[in-house]
Amino acid sequence: ESNRREAPLLPYSVVACSVVFFWSISVRALIYTVMPTVGADLGLSSSMVGLVIAGMLLGYAAGSWFAGTLPGSRKARILAGILLSIPGAVLVSTARDLWPLVVGVLAIGFGTGVYLPLGLSLIVDVGGERGKARHMVPHEGSATLASFSGAAFVAVSLAWTDWHGSILLWCASGAVGL
Repeated sequence: ESNRREAPLLPYSVVACSVVFFWSISVRALIYTVMPTVGADLGLSSSMVGLVIAGMLLGYAAGSWFAGTLPGSRKARILAGILLSIPGAVLVSTARDLWPLVVGVLAIGFGTGVYLPLGLSLIVDVGGERGKARHMVPHEGSATLASFSGAAFVAVSLAWTDWHGSILLWCASGAVGL
């Protein structure tokens, strides 16, 4: 009998990163999916809806770009980014015109964008030579599931609430899950 402990199947950081990546992708999928309904309700042109979506992408790119320069540990920066995305989504859910939507999606995009380079570096660090690819499986699987889940939630929730409620319900579930 050996005294050697076996390593866990998946390190905590891989599971945590997969959960955070699920949130990052699902909230974007939710916003993208609900945006035509938001635009119609607020009387926005398709160009203005495009501006809102571009704001999300701009925020995501900026968050990813600046993640390495922000102060704090990787974990603290990831948590701060995710915590920024939740009020951003709440702002979007309560918006009554274009500019609160743009500010909200910039916050969502930046907050979720911070995660990707930092989370991937965590997974690579804990993976060792043989574990890197194996640890990416649940991470990327969570992104696939998130793309479907965010969009599916809109399809289901709009049957019994409006877009404001749909976004708030998803935020509530995200806050509990995180």
